[in-house]
Amino acid sequence: MQKRTCTRKKPDGDSLDHTIPCLGLIDEALDMQRRLIGYVGFHEYDGYIPILRLRSMLLRPADELRTVIYCLKTGYGYHFISFEIMNAESRKRWAEVMLKIFPGDYLQMDKEAKHRVLRLSDKGENPPPRFLFATGVKPMRPISLGHVQEYLDKSLIPEEALALCDGCKFVPTKVNFCVYLAKNKRRNQK
Repeated sequence: MQKRTCTRKKPDGDSLDHTIPCLGLIDEALDMQRRLIGYVGFHEYDGYIPILRLRSMLLRPADELRTVIYCLKTGYGYHFISFEIMNAESRKRWAEVMLKIFPGDYLQMDKEAKHRVLRLSDKGENPPPRFLFATGVKPMRPISLGHVQEYLDKSLIPEEALALCDGCKFVPTKVNFCVYLAKNKRRNQK
């Protein structure tokens, strides 16, 4: 397991006293020799949306991007994931489509945000993300087996959720992790 330190949130001048280390998975898909072959789709949204509305909101980007989107609940919002291996152009399109519907509170695709990282661990009082649902159409591109396996191994998605990818090509990949500092918000804190 290769760990990196990476910047995820916008710098806001807060002291490190109010941050906690979290384990994150990087969006890079690497071949077995650890060469970059593409990216998976990662996006985060902080805010509450009723689940039926959230399901309907994800139909458009899933259809437009021709992919399956996995939705996980976090303490303050949602993680959206596509396990398809995308090239740089597809990755940028993913970010643009997702940002139109779910504005992010952190650096997305500029030069300062080389990596997209989603949390796998606890974050203070907040448990790891938990699976809500998957929606979309059968992906056309290969699937990153390394990313899927990490989410399965950590029980963040159930195996049944992969049914939407039946018949897809799963490519063996390596993944990178990083430890990053996140704000230590409390649930009753605004």
